[in-house]
Amino acid sequence: MDFPLSTYTTTSLHPNKQYPTPPVPASSYHPSTPPETHDAPPSYTRSAPPTHGLGLIIPEKRFTSVALHDQTPISATTSLPNHGLIKPLSPSSQKREFLSVAISRSRFVLRVISTIFSMVIVGMISSAYSAFYTTVGHKLMYGGWPIWPDTPIDLTASNAIFAVGVVTATLSIVVLIAGFWPVVRHVTMVGDMVAGGVGGVNLVLGLGGAVFATVYHGQNEGLMGWTCGHELVRHPQAEFGTMCAGMRFSVAMGWGIAVLEGLVLGNVLVGWVMVRRRKAVEGMGRSISESFRTRV
Repeated sequence: MDFPLSTYTTTSLHPNKQYPTPPVPASSYHPSTPPETHDAPPSYTRSAPPTHGLGLIIPEKRFTSVALHDQTPISATTSLPNHGLIKPLSPSSQKREFLSVAISRSRFVLRVISTIFSMVIVGMISSAYSAFYTTVGHKLMYGGWPIWPDTPIDLTASNAIFAVGVVTATLSIVVLIAGFWPVVRHVTMVGDMVAGGVGGVNLVLGLGGAVFATVYHGQNEGLMGWTCGHELVRHPQAEFGTMCAGMRFSVAMGWGIAVLEGLVLGNVLVGWVMVRRRKAVEGMGRSISESFRTRV
């Protein structure tokens, strides 16, 4: 059978040799429609590349599926690279941490209140001293009588309570400044030593100053005794009623400092028993149990 010349094709291997091309059936051929292709759908499995009779290798199409969301649940601890080193706190440790925070914060509040009481003492006594030293020795009269006696005023009791206010205020301010360091602010050995030491000193000073100012009676009249005995004197430069109230309030603040510092000492004791001592006992128990397990 002879084929037309247009139906012969050549190849790159034998350019001079012609091979017949089979004709396309007339029923399936149309000039306006592209020829049908019967390519197989892309394979998602890995297989050997197809080869043809001429020895040519046709690369196959490869598709890669990417998962945008991993369906495997990941916890907060296992997602970390060092999740094996993170251990949850035991109930006893959580309770101890809560007590430690509560004790340290209550200690801070007590220290702030004690500082305010000390500064009130300093302010009240300073105001009374200002009025006293600006009027004494000037022969000021009120109602026909001199406002100050001819004998010197005894300032021993007022000086004592004033010194208590200065010393306790200074110590309390130093403790508050040192509280910026966590080792002092928290329930630690250093924090307990600082709080207990300052609390003990302020307790003795506040209690001693308040008692001394209350029971002391010298040969001459004291400032609080004279002003409180002449409260009706209301000189423009020295109102004895105001001075008497300030002196009495200062003594009351001394008692208040003693009470607050006693609460601070109680706070230190509770912190040592409930936090530090319990922590030491639990640590000793864990070490004993671990040593026992290693021996077994």
